Amino acid sequence: MENGEENGLPQYQVELEAIGQGIRDFEEGKGENIALISEPFAGRSKLINEIRKIYADKITSIRFNTTITSNEFLSSLREGKDIVIVENCHFLARRKIGGFDQIDAFLTYMSSSHQLFITSWNTFSWSYLSAVMSVNSFFPRVVRLYPLGAEALKTLILSSYPYAIRFSEDVEHAADRISVSMACLHIRLPFSSTVHCIPWPEIRLPQLLKGRRKIKAEDAFFDRLASISGGNPGVARKLFEQALTFPEIPLSALKEPKYIISLGVNDRFLLSLILTMELVSKEDLAEIAGPDIDTDKSLYLLSAAGLVTGEEGTYAIAHEALKSVVQYLELSRVVW
Repeated sequence: MENGEENGLPQYQVELEAIGQGIRDFEEGKGENIALISEPFAGRSKLINEIRKIYADKITSIRFNTTITSNEFLSSLREGKDIVIVENCHFLARRKIGGFDQIDAFLTYMSSSHQLFITSWNTFSWSYLSAVMSVNSFFPRVVRLYPLGAEALKTLILSSYPYAIRFSEDVEHAADRISVSMACLHIRLPFSSTVHCIPWPEIRLPQLLKGRRKIKAEDAFFDRLASISGGNPGVARKLFEQALTFPEIPLSALKEPKYIISLGVNDRFLLSLILTMELVSKEDLAEIAGPDIDTDKSLYLLSAAGLVTGEEGTYAIAHEALKSVVQYLELSRVVW
């Protein structure tokens, strides 16, 4: 496979190679289905699109954009090529009685098929489904998109702008603080086909500890962006766009979103559904929640708090709120 630099995805070079190795192994007679897992906005679709481009003549591709309530999609799998991409598999499951029929049908078909399946999942849905129905046991190869460090975010974001952007330091003593962001050290354990990430700190020392060498405003900006965004590229890009005032970005323009979240049980449940499904209609939420939950009221409260966005009757987590929402729901033990 071409490397990530040549494909325009330098931040996903290791992950692209891991999926490519899985395809090569399948072609040599060793078939192990692949699960690509990440948070919302982390770039699953971009990586899948790259796989589609590289292996266009070998792959059948199916993408779910909403909850799946029938088994009609199985006909597309039966008619597909030897390698099948199934994107957004979290739409196959709904947290209600009878809501797991489609994912059961998919796993049953996959278990008896000689095809290779490259699937993508929301990380929180994956954790839930692995706990309740051991979905992880069907995918020996797991590829995760981990948070990016400051340097990777800088490369990713600035490469999409055709003009130079200037950064200015207008925050007093900003360079006199230690700055830490997390990057990924990728490893593959012996006898394992799964790529693991060891969090690795990227540390920039303050000016006082580095003598006369001063941290550049650009580096300080992306250090802070990596911290605020949690290393999520989609969130980082959104925050960058909000801070951009052509042709210069002062450090003070990068604001850390602040949320005070206090929700009832029903509101937390709906928020967790939106997080795990990523994009869901009000009708689907109401059906899953059942008659005991006032979906309209909960969606109003979540929207008013800036936690979710709604457009044409579908809801998603607000980019800027993702980090806070995840932390809140994890502390509430609603997701893990």
